Amino acid sequence: MLQFSSLTSVMEAETISKNGASPKSQMSRNNHLLSFTMKNVIHAFLMSLLVVCCTTSCKKDSGSSLKRIEFDEDEITMSVGTKYTPELFAVPSSAKLPECTFSSDDRTVATVSRTSGEITAVATGEAVITAKTSDGKYTAECFVTVVPAGSIGTLYREPYLTFGASKTSVKNYETRELAEDKNDILMYWGENNNVLAVAYSFEANKMDLVLVVFENVSNIKNKAITHLSANYEYLGEEDGEYFFATSDEKIGIMLFYDDEDLDSWVAVYIDISSLKSSKPLDLKMNIRQKSVIPEHIFNLLGN
Repeated sequence: MLQFSSLTSVMEAETISKNGASPKSQMSRNNHLLSFTMKNVIHAFLMSLLVVCCTTSCKKDSGSSLKRIEFDEDEITMSVGTKYTPELFAVPSSAKLPECTFSSDDRTVATVSRTSGEITAVATGEAVITAKTSDGKYTAECFVTVVPAGSIGTLYREPYLTFGASKTSVKNYETRELAEDKNDILMYWGENNNVLAVAYSFEANKMDLVLVVFENVSNIKNKAITHLSANYEYLGEEDGEYFFATSDEKIGIMLFYDDEDLDSWVAVYIDISSLKSSKPLDLKMNIRQKSVIPEHIFNLLGN
């Protein structure tokens, strides 16, 4: 036993001298190394998991892929001289709406701002407004119907308001009963109890003035003001005369009470497109100066 112990001691001594540590110390070192390696593996796993999560989160934040673009309205109706900007949005809603440009297939009916999408109704008719993404991949369409200024109102159907138009154009538009057709005048009976007559005056076969004569019914002045305000820009009142104009300042309207010849409230529509000033006072003065009702219209209505 003593010899065996001595031999064991010698072997341990040799092992220590060769490896610099006893077997117990070596095992401890190996366990430490294993523990360090496992920590590194766990750390690497956690880091890779974090990267995946961040990548996924970034993808979600970047939004969904764009499938198409759409207007909030496929079809709209506008009065001549009015402006409107339909809303354009991306589908799905989580996708980002790219930059778009806008165009009109008939600029004589409706124009549109290339960058903002604001539509201006120019003349009666139909037009298609198209929005296109900057890369040209997606488009959306909005169908625009332009009706005579004020015809969306409820008190009466607004007259034909394309100044310079011929009698034929007016006749093609009018649905009211024809009362008189002379060289320089067309007159129609009103379509309801609010309107006595609608008259068109012509010079050299070109329409230059339109007149709406109201019946003497209860509260007709306020009804007319409400109707006109809903379709035109209200410019104000001067000495009992009420002034309106289209947003493009091409058509002016004066509502007044004629107590000399007709004894009725009258709305006179005139062309003010040649007026350079856009100040309300200048517009009102111009409308008043041009709102001269031809004598023959008084004579017809008086009969």
